[in-house]
Amino acid sequence: YARCSFAVPADYIFFIDKERLFTEQKAPKTLVKDTDIKNIPVTPLPPIKFTEERTEPTTEDTANADDTPVDIHPDTEVLFDAFVSASGLSPAAFTSKGTRHNSLVTLLSMGICRLLPQEQLKAIIAQRMPEYSRESDCRQLIKDFYEKYTNTNRPMSFQLRKIYTESLRNKSDSKVSTENNLEQLEIKREAEQQAQIACINKIFNTLPPILCKTLEGVPANMHMPVLCAVLPLAAAYADGVQVRYCDGQLHRLNLMSVIVGPQASGKSVCKSKVDLWISQMLEDDARSREIEEKWKQEKKRRKANEKAPEDPCVLIRSVPVTISCSTLLRRFKNSRGHSLFSFGEELDTLRKTNGAGSWSQKYDVYRLAFDNGVWGQDYNSDQAESGVVPVAYNFSILGTYGAFKRCFKRDNVENGLSSRIFIAEMPDSTFAPMPLYGEEVEGLSTEVNAAVTMLRASHGIIDTPLLREAIGEWVERKRIEAMADGDIVKDTYRKRAAVIGFRCGVIARLLMGEENEKVLEFARLIAEYILEKQCNFFGEALLCEYKSAEQEMGKYSANGCIFDKLPPVFTINDLQKEKGSTVTRNVINNIIYRWKKSGWIEKKEEGKWMKTTQDKYKV
Repeated sequence: YARCSFAVPADYIFFIDKERLFTEQKAPKTLVKDTDIKNIPVTPLPPIKFTEERTEPTTEDTANADDTPVDIHPDTEVLFDAFVSASGLSPAAFTSKGTRHNSLVTLLSMGICRLLPQEQLKAIIAQRMPEYSRESDCRQLIKDFYEKYTNTNRPMSFQLRKIYTESLRNKSDSKVSTENNLEQLEIKREAEQQAQIACINKIFNTLPPILCKTLEGVPANMHMPVLCAVLPLAAAYADGVQVRYCDGQLHRLNLMSVIVGPQASGKSVCKSKVDLWISQMLEDDARSREIEEKWKQEKKRRKANEKAPEDPCVLIRSVPVTISCSTLLRRFKNSRGHSLFSFGEELDTLRKTNGAGSWSQKYDVYRLAFDNGVWGQDYNSDQAESGVVPVAYNFSILGTYGAFKRCFKRDNVENGLSSRIFIAEMPDSTFAPMPLYGEEVEGLSTEVNAAVTMLRASHGIIDTPLLREAIGEWVERKRIEAMADGDIVKDTYRKRAAVIGFRCGVIARLLMGEENEKVLEFARLIAEYILEKQCNFFGEALLCEYKSAEQEMGKYSANGCIFDKLPPVFTINDLQKEKGSTVTRNVINNIIYRWKKSGWIEKKEEGKWMKTTQDKYKV
């Protein structure tokens, strides 16, 4: 909607009085002649009201009018947050219609009325649930729980005691956070930004000449997004090149990049530079698409008993991000070993297409494309494409933060797709003046075409011993840093960040014509930049996935069962600890019953059980 304007056509306006429309309105005076007053009894009309008519006050309005504003105590917010955290509900559940009623019932059922006065609870709900708090249903619900279900003399439940203790701990932690800590946080953030700016400046100083000229005229803080958009396309042109990585494996130059930023942040500058580099590919594809379209028309016009024309199997390398899996498989089969490339201006378009069903789900294709894996599909129908092909696919896509978050959800973070993405971030343009773009360098298109021709002509295995050594040292240094910090996120993302940096270094080596110190520094800096961005965007989500996986694997580990982990004499609480807090007591009792029935345990005393000498694995 930010790109839309709305107006009423002139034909829709039959009459307009600008004076009455744009000036302050007053009650009109009724003019009556004296003769009329004498002859006709006149009943004066009530004055016209130009303010909104006030209806009779409802019960809801009366309730709102009776309530005086209440200041929310800081302890109230801490306690309310503790209940929300313990409930496991998301903040959206308290504001969405259809879930907010039951969400409030959940908090009230947990005993929040025991720890908060009614006025404070109403005040915090008015802040967190502003629309729902004005409804009579919300007020009646709170009133009923306080009057009917709250007994302050009853002992607290275990859950309520735990929530209260947690709120006290959070309260003490919040007091520790002082203005000095906020200043230190601001200083740290500023230092990180300065370090990133310094890294980007170093990258610019190590670029090959043709990439430097491509970035001329682009504001300095947009250099990295533009470079991130162009490099996958340059790598797609050099699809005949193979290079040996530090581990001895042969790699092709496969890169996938995503440029993120808020709407109207200037992401279109990336498109203008990609258009400059992609012209040769589009010219070749235009000729191929013309041949393919002619073949389709001939196939449509043929008679029923006439032989179908032979498929020309044309090579088309530039494909839209909305391409279906069947068409993508067809393009791969006709690629003749070349890499395909996609440029998308909206990441949200890709996300919506991939969510349309198995016919368009391509996240697995992206993961396989990073290492030239094999992908395919088989259908009985002749209408759908079938086959198995090696995947070579690069892309550059622009998108907003919201689309990026929706695209890279938990599964795409844990399954490895996130570590294969080259991420660049548009500069923060909040309240910033409009950026100014310089003119394009004279003769740039000619030089870009020459560079593209050189990349397309490059074939075979290229030896890069210095680059291998430089990236090998970098990834080992990051391994030691991650091990010293115990940082599993950094240890995970350092590996593929090194691979992406290495491949970008190979592109720089091809464009420069030699393997020099600038190429080595460029590869190291790109790897550093990618590692920083991947950790920032995906770090927390990856940690959550690891913790979840550890819990699941811990319950079903092949190294030993829960029964073996229990001591010879154990209690129900011991079994509860091994199974986890999410398992209900009813399930625990059922496990005890099965063990006793099978002769594995016997009751020693009240609340305690003892293992028997019977072999539990004996059938």
